[in-house]
Amino acid sequence: MLRDMIIQDELSPGTRILEAQLCTMLGISRTPLREAIRVLASEGLVTSLPRRGAVVATPTPEEIQGLLLAIGAIEAASAPLATQNLTDDEITKFQALHERLRQYNARGNRKKYYETNLAIHEQIVSATRNKFLSELHRSLSLRILRVRFFIEIPKSSWDRALGEHEKILEYVEKRQGEKLAQLLIEHFKGTWHDCEGTLPRSATPDAASI
Repeated sequence: MLRDMIIQDELSPGTRILEAQLCTMLGISRTPLREAIRVLASEGLVTSLPRRGAVVATPTPEEIQGLLLAIGAIEAASAPLATQNLTDDEITKFQALHERLRQYNARGNRKKYYETNLAIHEQIVSATRNKFLSELHRSLSLRILRVRFFIEIPKSSWDRALGEHEKILEYVEKRQGEKLAQLLIEHFKGTWHDCEGTLPRSATPDAASI
């Protein structure tokens, strides 16, 4: 629940996390909340400040760029093995996810679009049948999903990305792993280009709290 609140920007960057208020809001004791905060800190979603406690992390442009390039590299490395392993049922799932992505783009449903986009990219890595890669990819992707909710990316960038997803689906269907790998690298470079120059909102721990 706390992770979702941060990812979906219900808790904005720089927001101070007040344990008593959150315990009441979520109906839990301080022990599980503190464990959740510890886990979120390890995921890069929360930062602990001396004498200030925990605050929602504020990603820097350098961090966002690094995350996108790292995720692109993981997916590109996964693509050849994934396309070898994909079953017909998994390809059918890809097709269904892509159709949902297209519909959410047409409706301008940002939340569902981003969630479906994440599901497509996760399936590429999942098809490697490598648990380490999947867990690493998931942890980085959640941090980028969170960034998407507080950076305003223009609709034209959604349309560009959707066109690239058409090619992603084509290469998946044809099991063309090397072409898919190269496209994924360019896809994430394009995503960084969309984000570049658009700084995340900043907030000090004293300016906002929960």
